[in-house]
Amino acid sequence: MDVLNRWQKVADDPKYKQFFNQEIFEYSEQIFSHIPGAESLMN
Repeated sequence: MDVLNRWQKVADDPKYKQFFNQEIFEYSEQIFSHIPGAESLMN
């Protein structure tokens, strides 16, 4: 299961993007390291 890339399937969904803010993004970086393209989820 390609768990680090699942987000790409819903990246354009506004309902999905509403859950992301700077704090969540920073936690993600700490836990998973840098995931290429994930910054596109930030508004």
